[in-house]
Amino acid sequence: MTKVYKLEDILNTTDGMDVISKNVSISREIGVPGVNWFTYAGKAADTIYVGAYNSIGFGKKERQLKLCFVYKTISYDIYRQEGTLVSGKRFLKIRVYGHFSQSSGSGFHFYFLEYEIFLIEEQMIFINVIRFPDKDRGTSSITDGTNTANLNITANTKAPFYICVKNAGVSQRIFYEKYSDAAITGLSVTTLPNKTTYYQKELFDSAGMVVSINASNGSSTPISDYELSGFNSNSAGTKTIIVVAFNKTASFKVNVLDAAITGISVTSLPDKVTYKIGEDIDLAGMVVSYRYPDGSLSPVTEGYTVSALNSATIGIKNLTVEINGYTDSFNVTVVESTGLTTYTEQIGLENASDVVATLYKEINTIVIAGKGKTKNFSSGQNLFNTLDNSDNKFLPRKIQRVVIGDGVTQIGNYTFYYYEKLQNIVVPDSVSRFSGLGFSGIKSIHQTTKCQYLDIVSSDVERVIHDDDSALLSINCAKLNVLRLPNNITSISTLSASQLEKVDFPLSLTQVSMSCPKIKEAWFPNLTGTIKVGAFVGCNSLTSFYIPNGVTTIANSAFEGLPKIEELVIPKSVTKIDGYSPLRKMAALKRVYILNPDTYIYGNQYAISNQETSDPHPYITIYSFAGSDVETWAKKYSYNFVALGDFGSLSLDKEPLKTKYQIGELLDIKGFKLNALYSSGEKVSVPPDTIEGFDSDTIGEKVVTLTYEGASVSFKVNVEDIPQKILDYIQIVKSPGKRDFLVNDSFESNGLIVNAVYDDGSEEAIDYYSIEIPSTATPGEKTVTISYKDKKTGYKIKVNGIASIEVYERYGSNGNFFIGDTNTGNYRYAVSSIKVIYENGSQALISASEFKETEVDTSKAGNFYTTLSYAGFEIHCPYTVYGDSFTTTTGYPDNNSATLTFDTNTGLCIISGTGQLGSPKNVPSSFGGRVKTLQINEGITGIYTFSYCSEISIITIPSSVEELYVSGYSYGLNGILGSGDYSNAILKINAKKDSISGAPWGHTKTTIVWTAKPEKLNIVSLPTRIKYTAGDTFSKEGLECNVLYSNNKAYPISGELSVSAPDMSKSGKKAVDISYTEDGNTMTATFQIEVVAEVTGIRISKFPQKVFYKVGEPLDLTGLEVVTVSGLGDEKTVTDYEVSGFDSSKAGSKTITVSYNTTSDGITKFIGSDSFQVKVTNDGKNPFDSNTGGGDTGETEEDSEPVYVTVHWIDGEFEDLTHENGGIKANTFVLQESLCSEQYFIFGGCISNQVTFETGHKQFWGTDEDSYPSGRIEVYLECNKTRIKVFTGRIASAERTSIYSTRKIVAYDYLYDLRNTDIARWYKNQTTDKKKKLTQKQFRDKLFAFIGLEQVLTKLHWDDAYVPDTNNANEMNVVNILKDLCLQNDRFGWMNRDGKFEYLKLRQNSQETGETTSGKKIYKYYDNAEVHLDTFKSFWAKEGRIWFPHTIYTDPDPNRAFGFTQGEPTAQEAYENNVFYNRNSFFVGNEDWMDYVWNADEYGGISRTEPIINICYGTFVNLDLRKFYRAQAYTVEVIGNPLNTVGQTIELRNTKQMEDGTELEWYVHSYIMSRTLKLGNSQLIDTYSANNAPFNSNSRQLGKDTPEISATVNRTRSEMPVVSYEEFTDGTDEFTPAAVDDLEGNGTVKQTKKVAMRCMKRIKKEDYDNLPDVIKTRKDTVFMTYKEI
Repeated sequence: MTKVYKLEDILNTTDGMDVISKNVSISREIGVPGVNWFTYAGKAADTIYVGAYNSIGFGKKERQLKLCFVYKTISYDIYRQEGTLVSGKRFLKIRVYGHFSQSSGSGFHFYFLEYEIFLIEEQMIFINVIRFPDKDRGTSSITDGTNTANLNITANTKAPFYICVKNAGVSQRIFYEKYSDAAITGLSVTTLPNKTTYYQKELFDSAGMVVSINASNGSSTPISDYELSGFNSNSAGTKTIIVVAFNKTASFKVNVLDAAITGISVTSLPDKVTYKIGEDIDLAGMVVSYRYPDGSLSPVTEGYTVSALNSATIGIKNLTVEINGYTDSFNVTVVESTGLTTYTEQIGLENASDVVATLYKEINTIVIAGKGKTKNFSSGQNLFNTLDNSDNKFLPRKIQRVVIGDGVTQIGNYTFYYYEKLQNIVVPDSVSRFSGLGFSGIKSIHQTTKCQYLDIVSSDVERVIHDDDSALLSINCAKLNVLRLPNNITSISTLSASQLEKVDFPLSLTQVSMSCPKIKEAWFPNLTGTIKVGAFVGCNSLTSFYIPNGVTTIANSAFEGLPKIEELVIPKSVTKIDGYSPLRKMAALKRVYILNPDTYIYGNQYAISNQETSDPHPYITIYSFAGSDVETWAKKYSYNFVALGDFGSLSLDKEPLKTKYQIGELLDIKGFKLNALYSSGEKVSVPPDTIEGFDSDTIGEKVVTLTYEGASVSFKVNVEDIPQKILDYIQIVKSPGKRDFLVNDSFESNGLIVNAVYDDGSEEAIDYYSIEIPSTATPGEKTVTISYKDKKTGYKIKVNGIASIEVYERYGSNGNFFIGDTNTGNYRYAVSSIKVIYENGSQALISASEFKETEVDTSKAGNFYTTLSYAGFEIHCPYTVYGDSFTTTTGYPDNNSATLTFDTNTGLCIISGTGQLGSPKNVPSSFGGRVKTLQINEGITGIYTFSYCSEISIITIPSSVEELYVSGYSYGLNGILGSGDYSNAILKINAKKDSISGAPWGHTKTTIVWTAKPEKLNIVSLPTRIKYTAGDTFSKEGLECNVLYSNNKAYPISGELSVSAPDMSKSGKKAVDISYTEDGNTMTATFQIEVVAEVTGIRISKFPQKVFYKVGEPLDLTGLEVVTVSGLGDEKTVTDYEVSGFDSSKAGSKTITVSYNTTSDGITKFIGSDSFQVKVTNDGKNPFDSNTGGGDTGETEEDSEPVYVTVHWIDGEFEDLTHENGGIKANTFVLQESLCSEQYFIFGGCISNQVTFETGHKQFWGTDEDSYPSGRIEVYLECNKTRIKVFTGRIASAERTSIYSTRKIVAYDYLYDLRNTDIARWYKNQTTDKKKKLTQKQFRDKLFAFIGLEQVLTKLHWDDAYVPDTNNANEMNVVNILKDLCLQNDRFGWMNRDGKFEYLKLRQNSQETGETTSGKKIYKYYDNAEVHLDTFKSFWAKEGRIWFPHTIYTDPDPNRAFGFTQGEPTAQEAYENNVFYNRNSFFVGNEDWMDYVWNADEYGGISRTEPIINICYGTFVNLDLRKFYRAQAYTVEVIGNPLNTVGQTIELRNTKQMEDGTELEWYVHSYIMSRTLKLGNSQLIDTYSANNAPFNSNSRQLGKDTPEISATVNRTRSEMPVVSYEEFTDGTDEFTPAAVDDLEGNGTVKQTKKVAMRCMKRIKKEDYDNLPDVIKTRKDTVFMTYKEI
């Protein structure tokens, strides 16, 4: 069961931790056994590596954690502990103590770093820094291999310092806080013991019991560390067993039956009953059982003890088993040791051969046999110190067990000095003096034999139990914490124990010398004679000291340096205070009473002092008698002196603490205060001259008399016959934390608690028990024996043997040699440490001094091995001795990528393969000194590292090598040539001169030959930009070239490239020439770039197949295709567009908007949008089909479905007007909708829609105000059960007609009310704050919120542009603002039929229908509104003729120039037939733009000989002034369809029969700019006003230089710029096309320009093929062919 710990109990301590290393200087790392439940950065923490320079790694040669990382040689103490926290989380604790000292000019510099690292389940690392170095703190960081975090440790950081790494090694986060574990909330016995019924006198058996702690996190964790009390089997009955752990309790009950135990029996012998000399007992397999009167047996699991096996001599040994006073015995046999390595030494005192010591190496045991005394050793010259060969030099330090045979009477001084692993000594009764334990590793000593002198000097002894009254005790134990002394001992010669805090000193002591800094109280009332030199030096916690009468001399330094004693009373018996410093440097000393006037003080002012110096001591007062020697001495050295005067009286101010005694006890006056009053008034606490009247031989009241100076006082005590409790047995109530050990482990019993159980049923914890520790030198099950007085108990431990060993680390050599090589030094072939794996899986590292390895033999070639031996295990370590040649691998980073072949006779080394050259694998260490020629073949790309070749003369470097030097002396070419400038090697490099880095570094004597020459210029990387927009500047940025050399290898260029600039004014692919000169050779290369036009918009190239939808039906985009359009007309299909505007919840026309954006560098740019319409009806069909036949379709009005009008008041003021209640007069309903004026095609719009009708409904017959129609209305048209909303607005007037009961109602949409709404002040408030500029989107959202209307959510082109402030905001109405917003975004403002403001964008669609003879495509524009020519009732042009401008030779950007081409005849024919260029029908731009077109040479050139693009439909538009132009207008009357709306496109088709027999056909693509819908006799009539429109409509930017919105007005025709056509003519006012016979270059520039106007002829393909060549080649005509389907 894993032990459970509170975190606080295991912080800042090594208690319970395994020692991994002590004072070990680490050159690389030490492996600490890890755990398998923790991983870090994907690596299991099965071994944790404490590395040099203060690092922790989770793999070999890794340093994930660095704490104060410095490059210093540091020695480490490393400890390990594993367990479970209260929360139930497992932990692994590693404690590291790093230290070193370094001499400097100012003395020694000491360095200390101490910390604890906890690996805690659930990926937590907790670091507790206990101690920082004073300086040299280096760097501190933690890394998971990907991310590295520096730790906040500076020169000023104080300890303790906490670091928590949460989610360690995964996505770790660092917190500088103490780890907080769960708190304990309770204790419970989760499983009762197997045995709950006992007989009297049985010991408690806890086998099977499970005790758990309950934590605040809800966990319940079993624990093994708990205390038990309450069990007493002396009497029968129910016993309550109390369990205590972590200050929490739990309990359960057991029964004791009324039946006595009759004895015990060994019912099964141990598995091992035969032993070799020196071996320790192994009790595995032994079973001990209680016997009962009925003959039954009950096994005993623990609590019994077995007498020690003295295996010093061969023979049958009888061992006694004891438990609770019952005994049994069994025999084992000791035989001669065979198969063990032994060493002997004669150590007899009188005759050396009298006593012989035998060391058994494999079992770490010494047997001392013989007769008499052993000799004394000196410090540092211990037993077996003569074993100084390399194998056994430190062997004595490993000894764990000493067996002393009967007949040996004395162990001499320093016999076991520095036997630091010593744990167990078997001492026979024959030994009378034992003084050889100097600084051994033994932890517990129980002296019971009649040893006359016991000398204990050990840094590891923790417990001394001394039961021999007559012995003179000498103890020097730094770790001693328990000391029990016999009642009648009279002398302690030495007691030095820095950890000892409390001792019950016997009253019998007459001589004491001790140095115990933690003891606060020492009571020695019977001291006599001399207090020895330095007797109490180091007892720094003493606050007082009683010197009794009987002490005659205080020797030098007796109380020197005691810092807390303020007063000393030196009795009359003291005649001499000797030496120079008996009471020196007693920092708190103030008063010294010297009661003998004749006391001689030997020293000077240092003798009694509270400071270092010899200055007078004003704070110390000497009290004695006038005229005495004491007074003379005190005044001589300037002390304060007070004369006591004559003795007056005596008083007992405090009686002794103890008033009751048992027969035979000594008197103890501790606590008394006997005061003498002198005539000077001083009252002095004095020791009595005599003590009389005490006798403990008889019972009764005793009067004790104390006398001083003839006066006496008395007190009474009682001597009683107190019945003593009889010790029944002892029992273990809390087992030690560690019961599982490794072979040769140091024993520990931390946590062990033993109770004494008495015959009256009471029990108490005892400290003064002794421990008989079994040896851990051999594996097996052992019994630890606990003794107290004459009672014993015990518990079992398991010593785990070694399961296997493996090589952990080697010295420098790799195990490869040439014949005759030596194997010495730090690079010899030998193992420096091995890893030992024990039976329980634990691991430990063993250094080379503790195991043996055979030597390497290089006298002949072949494969051999050395043999490593340790603890009976062997490892074979192979090595190779090479003869004449050998082959190995030498690649980097893949070692197998290159092969090395070496001839040992010629010194030729050949390298072949690929990749970099690395360290040769398995090459002998003498290899570098044997290489003469190094030949590196093609394929090797670089020299990462190699071997230093001190005798090399030629190195051949192939062209494939790219790098010769990496960094540092030992890398690259310098790793071959060495760091000194003494190599005369010739270096042949098949490469461009100076192209290889580090060739060579610092070797001026090396000759270098470069052989490769330049041959060809290669383009490695094209420029970053190879596609441009016309007019851009070419950039060569990103262009990268190299030069191909004669070695067939390309090298980067080192000079400048010469690059020719291409023509960027025209589109197309451009060749760019580059040239480069190197070493006199000029080389050239060429690449291409492409010049294109900018993407300026999108269009719908194919519309969805579905037009009509049922109410509630989802949108179906099947058939929809969208393309982007560039400035030159290039198109590209896109699919990542956005669609909005569809709502099928109600019937009506729906405008669906398709938008497209691009994103570059995180910035989204709006490219453009297009739209189409769908119709939503009840049944998914056009309900007005029967009303659109008209004309000659054959339908009559009687055949048509009726159309009904409904007027609904939104606010409910009036009853709805319907056809059923006769609400609307027949032939009076008119709906007028408009986008802009019929005369001028101007963006902006914002013209109100209007509804008029007459009603004679009775609710309006009255004359009062309530009978006057008003308010907001909605108007619906219904046909074929489909109801369509056509208007939302407010009634403006409702005047009576000539018929009094009839009113004519006029209603406008909501824009009408906003005509005179002044918002100047509101506008000013929105734009005043310069720090909070509004974008157009923010502005219009705020505007509509202010006026209380809804707008259709739409993304406008300039939504992100800022709205400027205005300097003239006195008058500003809403409609003008809305017009300006729409104008700047190429939109029309329109209040739609739902009463929402909509930003309408005109759209143009096209469909490919054929191509011209020159390969240009022909497009037919159409809309899916199903309004065609055969539905027209009338058609006319208000402006007169339809105009036919011919093909324009134009700028590649159609945003700047756009031709509307119609017509069939040649230019001359067109003129003669009155088909002319009508300059009044359109506006083309300003003179600057015309100059740009026709003087294009200044702008990069425009083709004069053939058109760049033929535009079949559109309007001539200028980029900057395109907003203000006149468009051709038409009026069309058709049968009405309310599903059609303004802004919708229509197509007008016209034909004309020409004189040459061909048919002239053209299409006019137009928009419904306004419509009038009339209802007459249940039939609808639509009158459309249509205009031809621009191809697309990008806006200019709205910025700081833009005129104020209020100042941007719609210009009239008269305000438009005037265009001069002088360049197109011969000076006449009208344009007359010129003849084309001067086309071969003889004409003037003006004639060339005139010829540029050509006609287009549309002709069937088969007719075109039959035309004569003379017609086909006419330069004034472009033939457009088509095929009939």
